[in-house]
Amino acid sequence: MRRVMMAGLLAAFAGSVSAQTPPAQSTKREPVVTKPEWIRKPSGEDVTAVWPAGAAKAGIGGKAVLSCTVTATGTMSDCTVVSETPEGYGFGVSALMLSGSFQMKPQTVDGAPVAGATVRIPLNFMGDGYKVSGATVPALLEPIWAKAPSFADMAAAWPSSAGDLPEGSVTLRCKVMSTGYLKDCRRLAQGPQPGFGDAAMGLVNRFQLLLTPESAAQVKNGLVNVRFHFLNPATPAGQARKVADPRWIVQIKQDRVLALYPDIAADAGVKSGQGVADCLVAADGKLTDCKVAREKPADLGFGKAAVAIAGVMQMNPWTDAGRPVDGARIRLPINFNQADEPAAKAQP
Repeated sequence: MRRVMMAGLLAAFAGSVSAQTPPAQSTKREPVVTKPEWIRKPSGEDVTAVWPAGAAKAGIGGKAVLSCTVTATGTMSDCTVVSETPEGYGFGVSALMLSGSFQMKPQTVDGAPVAGATVRIPLNFMGDGYKVSGATVPALLEPIWAKAPSFADMAAAWPSSAGDLPEGSVTLRCKVMSTGYLKDCRRLAQGPQPGFGDAAMGLVNRFQLLLTPESAAQVKNGLVNVRFHFLNPATPAGQARKVADPRWIVQIKQDRVLALYPDIAADAGVKSGQGVADCLVAADGKLTDCKVAREKPADLGFGKAAVAIAGVMQMNPWTDAGRPVDGARIRLPINFNQADEPAAKAQP
């Protein structure tokens, strides 16, 4: 009996380096901002709103430290929790919810804003006015969307006041209704000009969370941060439909992979291979219209197997970076390995 394993699942999108030739590791170190010049920081009300419910009930305060990447507009992205004390009360999660409230003066090169610097942000959930004075509510840190704005929606929402600016960003904090729709949104960090906040507010009704009846009751009136990254639709970057770093919400199960290792490859004694599926991303994040882009070795069924796997997968319809996915074409390389049978134990 054969045992088959999938060695890895990589997401390589059109225009990126192919899976067979991994990009060289960069030796360049991104700058670290040690003395950020903050344009916006969370208020005491912001902190109170996301204070961990268990800690608030127990009257416990805490601290957390985030590490974030600074965008070209000075907002925060790709934040991670470096530390939290005391552990187990959720102060790290609450700190992540507050990351959208921070905005610093962007770093510049030759007078132009640039992205990529990292900054550490300490947050104090005690003293200095950060005291629980009201009810806390659930916070959705990694929302899964049933519906989200499209590339066309984002292009149409580009504010006329932004002119020739290449990009803009904003984070909204919204309350969640039991239907999954959003209400009572307010602007957090935004830049480089206020028109992007208005553009984001105009797209709020395009969002709907994917909720079960049970989760709908749990998150009703909870808070969710929604990030938007607008690209000027008059530029090549704004016209391209590309997806970077999707969050997969449905992936292939291992038992399905076991059944998809090509029989022709196994019968030929081929222990590994790769198939690349070229797919169109639907509005709900599912992969459609998948075709074989390439396979190696050729004519052993790896391309067809990759297409079958791609047809099961689904990405979140809105990326954590604040961009749509619908209508993008992606290339999904799937690496297969056939595991050898373990050697039989000697009989006594």
